[in-house]
Amino acid sequence: MKIAGQKIAKQKAERGEQAESVLTRYLSILIVGAHMRLEDCVNYNLFQLFDLMERYSAYMEWDADLRVRLAGGKPEKQVESWMRNLHSIK
Repeated sequence: MKIAGQKIAKQKAERGEQAESVLTRYLSILIVGAHMRLEDCVNYNLFQLFDLMERYSAYMEWDADLRVRLAGGKPEKQVESWMRNLHSIK
C-alpha cells in the first residue's frame, strides 16, 4: 500500500500537482473564504469541519445565485436556501 501511495505522489509531482488532503483544502477554504482563524479551525472535530464546509458551500452557491438574479440573469435552477437543515433524517 505504501508503494502505491509513493507512485501516486511521484505521478502527481511529475504533472506539477501538489499532494493535498481534503482536510487541508477545507481548512484553507474556510480560513480565506469565511475569514476564520486557523487556530479555531484546527480545534474542530471532523463532523464540525465537514458541516462548516457544507454550510459555507451552500452559502456561496446561494449568494452567487442571488447576485445573478440581481444583475438581471435567469439561473437555470432554483438554489436551496443555505440556512436549510443539512442533517435532516429522511
